[in-house]
Amino acid sequence: MKTRRDEEIFLRQKLLMQKLWFLSRTNMFTHKKTVTCLSVGALLEIRTFVFLRNESVGSQDDMIITLNAPLLLAANFLKGYDLPVRLAASLAFGIAGERLIVKKSIKQLAFDGYKDIIILLSPILKRDIPFKNGLFAWLYGKNDTNDGLYTVFTGEDSLDKLNIINMWNGKDSLNFWKGKSCNMFNGSNAEIGPPLKTYQTTYTFFQSIFCRSITLDYTEDVEHLGVTSKRFMTSNMTFANGTLNPVNACFDTKMKLPSGVQDISSCQYDAPVVLSFPHFYFADPVYLKGVSGLKPNASQHSFHIDVEPNTGFSIDAAVRFQVNLYVQRIFGISQLQNVPTVMFPIFWADLTFSLTDELADIFKTKVYLPKNAAMGSMFGMMGVGALICIVTVGYSCWVKKQDKKISPPPVFVTR
Repeated sequence: MKTRRDEEIFLRQKLLMQKLWFLSRTNMFTHKKTVTCLSVGALLEIRTFVFLRNESVGSQDDMIITLNAPLLLAANFLKGYDLPVRLAASLAFGIAGERLIVKKSIKQLAFDGYKDIIILLSPILKRDIPFKNGLFAWLYGKNDTNDGLYTVFTGEDSLDKLNIINMWNGKDSLNFWKGKSCNMFNGSNAEIGPPLKTYQTTYTFFQSIFCRSITLDYTEDVEHLGVTSKRFMTSNMTFANGTLNPVNACFDTKMKLPSGVQDISSCQYDAPVVLSFPHFYFADPVYLKGVSGLKPNASQHSFHIDVEPNTGFSIDAAVRFQVNLYVQRIFGISQLQNVPTVMFPIFWADLTFSLTDELADIFKTKVYLPKNAAMGSMFGMMGVGALICIVTVGYSCWVKKQDKKISPPPVFVTR
């Protein structure tokens, strides 16, 4: 089965795999979103990705050397079975030609998918796995589709609830985590939310790709095309484990990982998928020891959302995250018999949007101009009121002074 050969390739070429795969992140996909309002407060977001060859460093047909995700998914699932079952499965993997390392094109790994016997047979073990026709891709079924039905507050009763998520796919909470607070839908979808409070220091949102709500911290005011916004960013507490950040304790899982990553296997059909920030930014240094070529830095790997405070609109963002596979030895699975325990980066995404000139003009004419006019009117009225008060007080004082200068006439009492 050449298992040891696979392990040698894995150990010797991990730097090469890292550079090749991370290089592919600069392949550009334009993102178009269509929002369909089904009823008051209910909506679907249809997301479409189109590959932009002229803005990419390579073709979708470029080949990538990476880990065999379906094999790791199956191995992780088999951990709970007895040794004879694992041995039989390992033998079947070998007969089917499953190896730890695969070489596939970018389009196969991204959206199109490739045939895999494990994925073909996986519904036998887990009926809820969404892959069809035995095809596997990291973003399979994510193009030109929606991520579920959102029910949100319209803000009709209170602007403080504008676009705040109430339900997702008919449920008012998640079931991935061990604590109630971690399963809650908190905040909006990070695109439109309530107007910000004057001294608001945090911004919370939910996106299904993270399988949880995320809270960002206010850092500074920034300006885009003359429009001022509040910047909220992730920190070393965002994915901190429960030891460092007790608020995150209910996000901790059986993996008991060092701080700075988020195990999302519970919402990825038990696949050993772990989220982090790119290059393990903000994560425990132990993760950098397992791979080569990673250099985390704020300018390339930080995560921010800029919110216009009057409207609650997000006008600029860099949503950056990294998808990793947790690799470990599983006794009885010969394909993983001698692999090191390592958090292996598969790809990282840099999802950005920014304010356009057209939208900036709308903010200036529809938000700032009326607000400034209203403020001007208010201050003008306050000025007139103050002037009236000053004149009134001054006139009263003048009258009193005049009264003191004029002696009262004598009062005669006659009988």
